Amino acid sequence: METAPPRNLPFYRRLGYEVVHEAPFAGGTTTMTRLVRDTMAP
Repeated sequence: METAPPRNLPFYRRLGYEVVHEAPFAGGTTTMTRLVRDTMAP
């Protein structure tokens, strides 16, 4: 899962996702965030 807007992070964290990588995107104007979720979690 990837997202760019930082405002999306709380939503995905509530769903059990964790940030695993962040990198500059679009010429450094924003950050692309990669998230993963443990599919075995309750």
